[in-house]
Amino acid sequence: MPEAWMPQAWGSLLTMQLLIIQLLQSRLSGDSGPLKAIS
Repeated sequence: MPEAWMPQAWGSLLTMQLLIIQLLQSRLSGDSGPLKAIS
């Protein structure tokens, strides 16, 4: 049973990590370019 949802869970976790990294990088660099592109 766990093997069925593990790939999807890892995929969502990786996506969340990528989004968080982009947010942190945009905040550190002081540029909201990526955020404006997303929204």
